[in-house]
Amino acid sequence: MTTDGRPGDGTGNEDDRGATARPRSAMRCAVPVDGGALGVAEWDDGVDAPAPAVLAAHGVTATGAAWQLVADRLPGTRVIAPDLRGRGRSSELPGPATLVRHADDLARVLDATDIDRVVFLGHSLGAFVGVRFAQRHRDRLHALVLVDGGLPVVTSGIDAEPDPRRVLGPAFDRLTRSFETVDDYLDAWRAHPVIGPLWCGAVERALRDELQGDGPYRVAVDVDAVVQSLVEFEGGDGYREALIGLTVPTVFVRAGHGLTGGVPLYPHDTASSLLRFLRSVTVVDAPDESHYSLLYGPTGASITADAVREQVAVAARREAARAAHPASGHIRIVRPAPD
Repeated sequence: MTTDGRPGDGTGNEDDRGATARPRSAMRCAVPVDGGALGVAEWDDGVDAPAPAVLAAHGVTATGAAWQLVADRLPGTRVIAPDLRGRGRSSELPGPATLVRHADDLARVLDATDIDRVVFLGHSLGAFVGVRFAQRHRDRLHALVLVDGGLPVVTSGIDAEPDPRRVLGPAFDRLTRSFETVDDYLDAWRAHPVIGPLWCGAVERALRDELQGDGPYRVAVDVDAVVQSLVEFEGGDGYREALIGLTVPTVFVRAGHGLTGGVPLYPHDTASSLLRFLRSVTVVDAPDESHYSLLYGPTGASITADAVREQVAVAARREAARAAHPASGHIRIVRPAPD
């Protein structure tokens, strides 16, 4: 039987600062992309909010449902969270699931939802996708918010091949297993040193969303897509150049703890040495948060949402200024994405 492991209402919406967010309901749709359709979750309060929309890209083994607690903290803001190619409701799409292809898929999502420009929010893998999105679709962006991702990391083992277990820890082992029941899968996550203490209704629903089949259950992730992502995490194939060439306002949210609660993905000195090459980057340090709690923890999700909210507000002011002075407004040039 599933039980909530946190005090309070069990939604995960009460943070350590005494703030309580109101849960929002996600709608589901599918967007045509090369090879099929991309599954998309969307939080929209049904009002014509003047604030720019947020396009949210999840991590390596997650789905768009992972953004629930962050979306709850952004009332009045339209949050669009696709399942990336090779994951969740997009797991049957053909590969290769490269960062460039993810970025172009997400541009198709904006076209389908009739959205011109967004604040791009990416966690882990999603942050890397955001950098490629900025490189290929700069005119679709107001700002980037990179949550504990987007800076190159070493993923290879001594044989120079990507070592998923080295980077993802126990999360990768679950991708190659089958589970007799949904609770078997959830129990495996409850034992996780970081996820277990954060357990709440929103976390459980996000993890349920990762499964496919009617039993035995498997995680709806293409393992080849995961390995492809880890290869690109090291910054090859022009990625470092794309990162250094960022011109869009960018926020980097750095967790003080890693995927299992230990060494962070980006130790302070490592992050500082990489960030000094980047322009217009604001760093938000979250020393008490982990890689996962910035999405799945009430206080961590609030930190992430605060970073997004600030960029949404700045973008809204810019849009208002353009509307007041059309001669200085933004002209969008539509052109094919580079190969």
